[in-house]
Amino acid sequence: MTSPAPSPAPSPATTDPTLARYADSRRTAEGAASYSTKYDDELHKRISSYFERRAIERALARAKVRDAVVLDCPCGAGRITPLLRPVARKLVCADYSGTMARVLRRAHDLPALTADAFRLPFADRTFDLVYSGRLSHHIGDEQGRLAHLREVMRVSRGHVIVTVFDDRSLKNVLRRVRRAFTGKRPKNTVTREQMAAAAAEAGFSVIDAIPLSRLASGHVFYVLERGAAAG
Repeated sequence: MTSPAPSPAPSPATTDPTLARYADSRRTAEGAASYSTKYDDELHKRISSYFERRAIERALARAKVRDAVVLDCPCGAGRITPLLRPVARKLVCADYSGTMARVLRRAHDLPALTADAFRLPFADRTFDLVYSGRLSHHIGDEQGRLAHLREVMRVSRGHVIVTVFDDRSLKNVLRRVRRAFTGKRPKNTVTREQMAAAAAEAGFSVIDAIPLSRLASGHVFYVLERGAAAG
């Protein structure tokens, strides 16, 4: 008699308390509405969004994707959708929050599904490009951050653009120094070595690493390519 297959390990989406708190804040109609407008309403967010869009445009140019099948996860309210649409023959949007997915559907007239970024409901190598922005730094557990990287690479046959908070960024270094005085913990980070190792394990190479801002932010947009020579 064949033994039953072991149950999969629980998803960090349900077991990581830091991520769970963030996800819960986006599930309500009020939370989703707040997130969908804050990058327009808050000055520092508008400035950050300007530099973010420039970084994404650079990353897309580096990936050289055209007429592509693209996954955006987490898609949020669709703030980045206008940047992805021009390179996409088919754009699939997904978010852990069904409420956020509904906001995107109304705003952009696109289908958007509810999905766990650690358990994506797609076969291996489904997409030409996977974009996954501003999720990693909300994942409190290091192994969870690495699991997220592995999952977005699993479903890409070509390129991945993913953001992480760089462990050696000036902002994170300063936060570590100030921790003794402020009590604020460092950000949830990924090192450059971890990124390179995770990419190599999945058959990818890092072809670019684009900082959002070297001084004001620790977010880095990594461009990964399947089967590429490092460079």
